[in-house]
Amino acid sequence: DTLKALPGQRKIAILGDMMEIGKFTLEAHEQVGRLAAKIVDLLVTVGPRAKFIAESATKAGLNKKNIWSFVRAEEAARPVQDLIQKGDLILVKASRAMHLEKIVEEIRAR
Repeated sequence: DTLKALPGQRKIAILGDMMEIGKFTLEAHEQVGRLAAKIVDLLVTVGPRAKFIAESATKAGLNKKNIWSFVRAEEAARPVQDLIQKGDLILVKASRAMHLEKIVEEIRAR
């Protein structure tokens, strides 16, 4: 909702695994994907659970060419830096254990 409310030329969500949600893991990740498909222009997912975000976003209508999936934050850091442009609004969100701060560090270094 925050990403939807704020201005940006393109809206990019970098989303990783949500940990410690137990039996709701699949459902929660799929729900996030459906929401993202309505809001973002580009979606980057990080982690094995986050693949369900990507799959759900595709099913909800986000073009597959606008979705990138990675297993670890280290793998995503450089490609994300290549994706972003001046004027983009970027949301980075995941469980702390996913270490998405590595991606944020790459963005800041740009």
